[in-house]
Amino acid sequence: MKTKIIGVMAAKNLVSQGYPFLEAIYSFLNWGDELYVGDDSSDETYAILSRIAKNKRIKVFKLPWKNATKKGKAIGIAYNDLIKTVKRKVKPNDFIYELQSNEITHEDIYEEMRALPEQYPYYKGYFVPLKEMVGIYSIRDGTYRFRLAKASNNMAILGDGGRIDLIRDVSPLKFLGDELKTIFRYISPGMYSIRTFRYLTFDNRIKVPVLSNSIFRYSVIFPVNYIKKLQGHKKLYQDKKFMEVEKLYKLKNNPDRFYFKLASHLCKTYVENRKVPVKLEPEKHPEIMRGIINSDRYVIRSDLVENIIKMNKIMY
Repeated sequence: MKTKIIGVMAAKNLVSQGYPFLEAIYSFLNWGDELYVGDDSSDETYAILSRIAKNKRIKVFKLPWKNATKKGKAIGIAYNDLIKTVKRKVKPNDFIYELQSNEITHEDIYEEMRALPEQYPYYKGYFVPLKEMVGIYSIRDGTYRFRLAKASNNMAILGDGGRIDLIRDVSPLKFLGDELKTIFRYISPGMYSIRTFRYLTFDNRIKVPVLSNSIFRYSVIFPVNYIKKLQGHKKLYQDKKFMEVEKLYKLKNNPDRFYFKLASHLCKTYVENRKVPVKLEPEKHPEIMRGIINSDRYVIRSDLVENIIKMNKIMY
């Protein structure tokens, strides 16, 4: 039986907040089979999503976000509501991938991501490598998050949508043996949690693959949109840390300086980040992002919309 990889994305005002969601969707469709998007937008996001849904591999529907602002739980709840819908449509052999709207798969690993379920068929799920980006600056490498898992009744998205969990679906305690060498070599200290440690040390059915490149997570991009996004995130997360970033508003029309200042601030604030940010030249970014990473705001590219509509089958 052919294994399908089905993506899920929870969406809310992605255009006005400057999430590169079309680029994320494009990169996923190169290696994933289908994508389900649940949207609760008040801007033009839903209209654009509806347009690309002319591609039969993309299913778009309205999904109201529940009012749960504490620690950003609204995002996790939205993803879980979406997964409940998707699980009724998938087969037991299918895998679900949590696609976030600011995460772009590098083309170097399209084939590798596609091959994971068949290359390692014994495993229930896979951690994937993320490269944390502030515009053109890398602030963290080697972070792994649990994003691809076999469809399960116990599947859930935790917190702000940062990772999948297979609640009550963990096999008896078994050490990973040689897997531990991979884990401690490739995983940064900042990604550990009790639940993650449980998976990586005692459950030999969760794989940490070593891939040739990463999924680029653009935590900050497009300064004009990002400042606006902060207004919503202060309410969504109830976190004062966003107030500090707002001081960079005067640099919003100078992306390079904006990114450097903010990346430097984040490197000092979080111990798991690099000590200093590293600038990546355009050719190091995913190809789909190279023409827009120095823009001050997100613009919908009509040619990209048309290309997505025409992506009737996966590349690999």
